[in-house]
Amino acid sequence: MIKIPEKIREFLSDVDISYVATSNKNGVPHIAIVKDIGIINDGEHIVFKSWFCVKSLENLAENSSVAVSTYNMKKEIGYQFIGKLVSQDIEAVLNGYAPEIESKEAEIPQTEYKLKIKVEIILELHLGTHTDKSIV
Repeated sequence: MIKIPEKIREFLSDVDISYVATSNKNGVPHIAIVKDIGIINDGEHIVFKSWFCVKSLENLAENSSVAVSTYNMKKEIGYQFIGKLVSQDIEAVLNGYAPEIESKEAEIPQTEYKLKIKVEIILELHLGTHTDKSIV
C-alpha cells in the first residue's frame, strides 16, 4: 500500500496541465486532458475530472490500468501516477450542448466523469534526465 506524500498534495494545487493515458485490451493508447486533480483523504487515491471522449471510456471498460501525468512549467517538475481505476462517477451531462460532436456519436451525450484511481507507483517527471524509480 502506497501513501502519497504531502508535498505532492501541495504540488497538485498548482499544476499547469494533467493528462490521463488509457489503453485498450490490445495496448493501443489514448490520452485525455484532465482537471481538478487531487488526493483523497486516505492518501492512497487520486481523483480528477474530464469530459472524456468515447475512446477513453471504452479503454477503461477493457483495461483499468492508467497513467496520470501532471506538470508545473515554472518549477520544471511533475509527477506520474500509475494505478488502477477504482470508480467512475458522472458529474454532469450536457446533451445537445455540442451538436457538432454529438452528431458523430449520437448515442452518447457529452458527459463529465470523475475518476478515482488507486495509486500503485509515483514517478518524478522532468524534461531533462531522470529515473523511473518510484519515489515512495
